[in-house]
Amino acid sequence: MADRLFRATLDVIPTEQGGRKTPFLAGYRPQFYVAGSEHCTSFMIQKIEGADKMVPGESGTVEAFLLFPDALGVPVTAGTAFELREGHTVIARGVIQNFV
Repeated sequence: MADRLFRATLDVIPTEQGGRKTPFLAGYRPQFYVAGSEHCTSFMIQKIEGADKMVPGESGTVEAFLLFPDALGVPVTAGTAFELREGHTVIARGVIQNFV
């Protein structure tokens, strides 16, 4: 599997569409889900580029870290689309740009 640290574009789901009600900061740890995987893994945002937080409805670039990538059971590479979840609620969608 690829390295764990990567840069990704992220689209945070607006509150009106069922997303979070509050912004999140670096250090936020939602669940990371990739289509085709039967499992989620922990994901930690290390840095939000150009901002100190991301709010619902916003798009941006983050530097993030997968805590247990092998738990997914599927390859994670540049171009992989993913969802961030809080329980069963999808709070953001993203695409991995490159590994750092």
